[in-house]
Amino acid sequence: MSTASDPSTPAARTRHQHDEAKRYANESYRAAKRLPSSLTDDVASTRTTVGGVPLPGYFHEGVIRARLGGLLET
Repeated sequence: MSTASDPSTPAARTRHQHDEAKRYANESYRAAKRLPSSLTDDVASTRTTVGGVPLPGYFHEGVIRARLGGLLET
């Protein structure tokens, strides 16, 4: 019998995926804050995709807040 704490249940997998997404979002935000961003050249993406995933034209903390804000720690 499966329970909510059983890692093989769909609910547990979903919770794990959400936790992983939160970690990714927060690490991305911290990384973006450490990078220079005073010039357009500082934040302009040099690649349009990574692993088939489209990237924004500019990468800075505002983009991360806009796209992943619901996952960021406050």
